[in-house]
Amino acid sequence: MAVQTTREYELPTGTVTFLMSDVEGSTRRWEVAPKGMRAAVARLDGVLLAVVEAHRGALLKQRGEGDSHFAVFASAADGVRAALEIQAQLQRENWGEVEEIRVRIALHTGESELRGDDYYGPAVNRCARIRAAGHGGQVLISQITRKLVQDQVGAEVKIEDLGRHRLKDLLDAERIFQVSAPGLLHDFPPLKTLDLVRHNLPVQLSSFIGREKEIAEVRQALFNKRLVTLAGTGGSGKTRLALQVGAETVDQYPDGVWFVDLVAVTDGKQIGQGIASQLKLPPESSEAVERQLEDWNALLILDNCEQIVGDAAKLVNRLLKTCPGLTFLATSREPLSIAGEMVYKIPPLAYDLAGELASEESVSKLDAAKLLIERARDRGLEELLKDDSAAWIVRLCERLDGIPLALEQAAANLDVFTPKQLLAKLDHHFSMRGLEDEGVPDRHRTLEATIDWSYQMLSEKERLLFERLSIFVGGWSLDGARAVCQGDGILEREVDDLLGSLIRKSLVASSQTAWEDRRFRLLEVVREYALSKAETDTALEERHYAYFNGVVQESLIQLTGPNQALWAQLMEAEHENLRKAIRCAQDHNRSAEMAVGMRRFWMRMGFVREGLAALRFAVENEDVVEPETAAIAFNAMGAFAFKLEDLASAQRYYEESFRLWDSLGRRAEQATVLHNLGGLAYQNGDPDLAWQCFDQSLLINKGSGNASAIASSQFSIGSMELRLGRLGDAERNLKAACSSFRNEGDSYNLAAALSWLADTGFRAGKAVEALAHMAEALTIWQDVHDPYALGIALLCLSEYAADGGQPLEAALFASFVAHKFAEIGATLDDYLDRRQVKIWNSVEQQLMQNELNAARRDSAHLVFDQVVSKALAFCNSIAS
Repeated sequence: MAVQTTREYELPTGTVTFLMSDVEGSTRRWEVAPKGMRAAVARLDGVLLAVVEAHRGALLKQRGEGDSHFAVFASAADGVRAALEIQAQLQRENWGEVEEIRVRIALHTGESELRGDDYYGPAVNRCARIRAAGHGGQVLISQITRKLVQDQVGAEVKIEDLGRHRLKDLLDAERIFQVSAPGLLHDFPPLKTLDLVRHNLPVQLSSFIGREKEIAEVRQALFNKRLVTLAGTGGSGKTRLALQVGAETVDQYPDGVWFVDLVAVTDGKQIGQGIASQLKLPPESSEAVERQLEDWNALLILDNCEQIVGDAAKLVNRLLKTCPGLTFLATSREPLSIAGEMVYKIPPLAYDLAGELASEESVSKLDAAKLLIERARDRGLEELLKDDSAAWIVRLCERLDGIPLALEQAAANLDVFTPKQLLAKLDHHFSMRGLEDEGVPDRHRTLEATIDWSYQMLSEKERLLFERLSIFVGGWSLDGARAVCQGDGILEREVDDLLGSLIRKSLVASSQTAWEDRRFRLLEVVREYALSKAETDTALEERHYAYFNGVVQESLIQLTGPNQALWAQLMEAEHENLRKAIRCAQDHNRSAEMAVGMRRFWMRMGFVREGLAALRFAVENEDVVEPETAAIAFNAMGAFAFKLEDLASAQRYYEESFRLWDSLGRRAEQATVLHNLGGLAYQNGDPDLAWQCFDQSLLINKGSGNASAIASSQFSIGSMELRLGRLGDAERNLKAACSSFRNEGDSYNLAAALSWLADTGFRAGKAVEALAHMAEALTIWQDVHDPYALGIALLCLSEYAADGGQPLEAALFASFVAHKFAEIGATLDDYLDRRQVKIWNSVEQQLMQNELNAARRDSAHLVFDQVVSKALAFCNSIAS
């Protein structure tokens, strides 16, 4: 959000003073008098803005609810004077139908971390914590701020030492001071800090980063349930999140919040004694502890339950029944699995920019990056985040799956490596230097040690399945796990239960997909650990290849039928597994079958170079390739070479395919190759030969009665007629092709044909009809991905936008096509290339250079679904 100021103001950097305020009891006020509160907050906004600017400060965005404010000052004294003036004006204000508005204000001074028009870092967070401790009408300042202002604010200003207080960030105690002036309130209740409540929450040596959403969700869960278990893989931050939730909720439990670390407990009989010790109760039996707690109203945080999960579950179950005032927040790598439990799976820290450009400002919004940067700064690395390193930081966070411990360990290595260098080391199975901080348990010094802690608690069969699952790259389905991991010690019927156990122990992650009930994956760092434990298993590799070759062969049918959208997504999800399987097949000189099977997927997803290389390897290096397989391979290679504008190679491959089909007497398949040769002839500048090929192909297809093949011929003929300006003939053939594709349920080819039919309509002056065709094509592409076919459609839409005086949309679409084609290694033919040149000539005349640059920059970071949505919205807006 932009700075809320009415004058030019350069935001201060270096050591600055932050001011934060919010309204006491605002929630109740909004519920009782929402209209009056809107008017009151509007007046409050005006007062804050005027006073802050009058004292040379800048009012930034809100920090918290809608009635909170955040300001920054270069001078601490200016900030304190502004705070006192705000309180004075608010006391004089007439608040109308709402009772007197009282605002609590806190100031803290520290190093600023200005990114864009906002500030980040420990000093900001500390100021917010001091504010939370105050009362309406009160002004609080930190010790560092007090040192800066004690001789600058005048004798009439009173600064009172309120002593050292532990705030809810769980860091070391902060000495807090109250500032008051004549005429202002000065008598307040004790500060709302951890010192006022019963607890044993340990001091933390580093600040808590992010997790605002998770804290809110866990707090809500504790409101609804008496047992909430935070489950997650080792290093995911379960303990730190539990402690922070405990600190946030400590004033809700009259008998306190109590942290009980069970990591050293190995005998279930010791759990009760451990609880008694932490709660300062006599170290008696579990039964005696139950009797002492039966009247308590408290929150018990039971940390590290996994090694005694069964015994912990029994005790918690009894306490829930006998002690109605107790609430439990457990941390464990697997649930306690008792009635009434709510399991909260801790997600990784956010590391995805969702298509936004990686920059110092955008990366600073990601919790994973914030943690990495903050921990690096704790080690004296102040200049880690810059625009030229932002993308590498995001990739490093992604590589480490947003796991807090992995990020902390990475930060410990950034004094030797840059983020780019560390990422390269990790990609070559580099083991990062562990944490050396005093007080860090051995099991948390390295991520490997943390995962090993979980691994050692697995049964023999669980370990075996865990190791075997590392063969999958990018995840797997339940069918895949059953087919690949059974055998040699694991029965197929055992796979489901063992997989479920690994999920409950937080070693395997699962998620819902559109094409199957669940999909599973090992976090990359966990997979690397499993790989290090697994022994070479040729039988496992064979089962992996066999399963995914079966998937590929099924895809040949499914990618042309009514389920092709779901199958395209499935194949895309399995792409890394498919690559692994085909590499394995190449090692054994038997990749031809799988490579030929993947041709449609490669073509559809735009993996042109990858497909051509794999097919070429098969036909050139393998000893035995069946003639039929070779014929299919050469035809596909011709199509890939054509997309890469290697027309000579395309001609050679097509002719070899035609020869092989001829030797096999397969006329229908020859028709397909003729169809492709026609397109090649046209591109080579020989339209007469192109017509001959198309006519002959259509004649053969009509003779065989193959509706899909006939439609393909009509599609090609229609597109060529459009290029020649024969709009009526083009429309007739393209409509016939669309009708056939629709009847066959071939949504992929239907979308492509509709986009060319839309182009025909635009050129014929039938814009309304054309927009409807284009919108239908784009709607299909929301499910069916093909960057090449979409690119051609977007060029058509871009030209229409440019001609219609909407150059920004035209530039965005055309830029996306250029970026995407460069990414997949595809090129435009001469006809489309000429149209692209025409588009750029038009938009360059209509746009300023900065607008053109912005469109190009924005398009580079759009993903497929985003650009489809933008194009569809454009069509609908024009049509309406």
